[in-house]
Amino acid sequence: MKMLKVSLLMTTCALTACGATDDDAFEQQTAHASAPLTSTQPLRVISHNIEGCPGGHAGNPAYLTSIKNQIDTWQPQVVGLQEVGWLQFQNLKNTYEPLGWSLRFESLRRTGPLSDPTSQTLPHPSCTYGQDAPYPQGQVLMVHGTLTHYEVADLPFVDGDKHFTLQCGEFRMEGFTKTVRACNTHLAVAANDDANLNGKRRQLEAIQALTNPHVASKIVTLTGDFNLQPASVHMDNIYRLTRGGSHTGDGEFREADQTDGTYCPNEACRDMQPTHGNSKLDYVFFNRQTCDNATLSGGVVPVQSTESDHDIKRGRCDITG
Repeated sequence: MKMLKVSLLMTTCALTACGATDDDAFEQQTAHASAPLTSTQPLRVISHNIEGCPGGHAGNPAYLTSIKNQIDTWQPQVVGLQEVGWLQFQNLKNTYEPLGWSLRFESLRRTGPLSDPTSQTLPHPSCTYGQDAPYPQGQVLMVHGTLTHYEVADLPFVDGDKHFTLQCGEFRMEGFTKTVRACNTHLAVAANDDANLNGKRRQLEAIQALTNPHVASKIVTLTGDFNLQPASVHMDNIYRLTRGGSHTGDGEFREADQTDGTYCPNEACRDMQPTHGNSKLDYVFFNRQTCDNATLSGGVVPVQSTESDHDIKRGRCDITG
């Protein structure tokens, strides 16, 4: 089989952090609001590592049953997927583009970073279903609408031929005056980092710098397999909620489940409901400027172990846009 050519949109993004701050008193007031906001609309988001390759099914599109069921029944507006085989992406594209979705694929394995114009995609050795040679695997961003301003930015820390990226695109939802900016990522495995996880730290700092310029003027959602637990100090770059439970952190995002009554019984917390075995690795975030703490909700939808070793992460925020 000839090497598949994956068209990638490359962009240069300035890694400069910005964003307003607010005091803990205001955040606590919104966290304990007794009534929902008026004139709101739900923004529903899914994140899922489908383990298409690697995986026992070698990228077989038949193993997309659970994620397709969630898209069809829960009707999210944004879906971020990781470890998607190229043939699985083509199947999703053929299924959902006629229904008004926009989809973009980014290969994880490359000969060099996206910023290198000579960089080419590489196959994943486990992606062999239906072909006589391996094909690429990567991450997929799906939005229900017309995707504009699509950008892909390199993230620091290269693991062999794995070049990690943040893919973002924008779309409009009827009734919202603000644009929705959706971002999706798949970060490095902690076991391949150094003892202090400095590679992961640099990746999360970069994501913070790439998303901060948009949080004040747009509805921003962030999905991905972060390969890192919520209590990690490096997640402080993303969470507005501190590890101690106050709303005064360095990050600009609220997590969908941070008011979960089971895993967060005492006010808001960094939700620890597992998404991968006994670990919480998968996330759905909303920017705090457009998502009130009182309107957050989320959960984990189990899938068959034959489909993926990750469960589906869902998040919803009722937004006045």
